[in-house]
Amino acid sequence: GSCRLLFTTPRLELEALARYYPATYPEYGDDVEALTAGTASWEPRVDPRKAFYGRSLYAEIHASGVRRAFATCLNAALRTAGLVAGIHSVELLPMKRSAGRCLHVGSGRGGRFLRFMRQGWEVAAVDVNAELMARWRRSPAPLTTFGEGIQAAHFQPGSFDVIFMTHVIEHLTDPVADLQRLSDWLAPDGTFVCELPLYGTLGWNLRSRYTYYDVPRHTMHLSADTLAALLRQAGLRVRRTVQVPDGWSFYYGDFKRFCLTGQPVDCRDPNIEQPPVRHRLFGWLSWLARSSGNACVYAVKG
Repeated sequence: GSCRLLFTTPRLELEALARYYPATYPEYGDDVEALTAGTASWEPRVDPRKAFYGRSLYAEIHASGVRRAFATCLNAALRTAGLVAGIHSVELLPMKRSAGRCLHVGSGRGGRFLRFMRQGWEVAAVDVNAELMARWRRSPAPLTTFGEGIQAAHFQPGSFDVIFMTHVIEHLTDPVADLQRLSDWLAPDGTFVCELPLYGTLGWNLRSRYTYYDVPRHTMHLSADTLAALLRQAGLRVRRTVQVPDGWSFYYGDFKRFCLTGQPVDCRDPNIEQPPVRHRLFGWLSWLARSSGNACVYAVKG
């Protein structure tokens, strides 16, 4: 009770939970072969705009004093422009002077890490769906994959400059152990990037009937405080939190269908009800109030 963690009960065992991640689950939806087809070369082609933002973001997270203050002011404008232009914050990874090594946890269909690879990043991917990881191994993409989850993957300590996971942490059944393992793999000057829905925010409360619960897939529902406490146990410290106005429609039809039937949902069913337009408006309003239901958190070791 004192930690104020909201959690789903009963919590299903992994075997029972597996049927809630069907082959039609959106993150598994794209065809791996189609994503990698027609790629003439995997030589680095770094977008200078994203590289500039990435270095500025790295300074905001890792620097101190005047340099960090300048980067924070600059990035406030860049993030706003990026959101208006449809550039997602998690796609703009913090980087040093050049691309490095990154680990994508819960990689799913891989659209994000393919872009990083084309920008010169060396990429590794971890996902619980072993079949999906096997498809990636057969693809032309030069990437290291593990399909058994975080605990079964093996990397040397300090292997990655960036570790990122988008809407994964709320699905974990043993988050402390998993995050400690990820922390070990992170380089001393590396960045942990985590996007997730945040409980208790304005964005969450404005539409509590159709919100981010997504039971039973979400085992935990984290607030900013409980997330910070969780990361501290793993040896990580929150350095920056960026509010994201996206994500307002993602769970609407899925959650409503589950409430009505109690059955796992075919996430590609075209008959799933879409959210009202007002939900998107509420998403932007809560973002302007710096309390959206979706956030991208940057953390460092220490």
